[in-house]
Amino acid sequence: MGDFEVCFRNSTPLCHRFLVWNSVGFITSRNEQGQHTIDIEFHDRALHRPVHFTDHFGFTMGALNERAAVFACNHQGSSSPSTIFFRPFDSWSANGEWSLALEGNEDVKGGFLCIRFFSFWALL
Repeated sequence: MGDFEVCFRNSTPLCHRFLVWNSVGFITSRNEQGQHTIDIEFHDRALHRPVHFTDHFGFTMGALNERAAVFACNHQGSSSPSTIFFRPFDSWSANGEWSLALEGNEDVKGGFLCIRFFSFWALL
């Protein structure tokens, strides 16, 4: 279990993992009976409403600012490559989200999100 991962042991296992916590808000990954969900909460609720969506990739990293969130996960065998996923919050970009699958055995090691761009770095 990671430093910020919290698991509750009961009849239905529920695990929360913080992907990021900053001055804008926080992102958690929830695993409920094998279904992964991403929850994005903002400290200033007037800025944005909370966002929730199904995590099909098993994200282990995230970055957040007022305009977007970006997520990443490492490869899990040859059938599940490392993936970077971008999700904007602007109302005009309803279809603005995208993902990028990295090639081969590349693993994402970290990343950050700024006002106008974001960056992730990977190792082979």
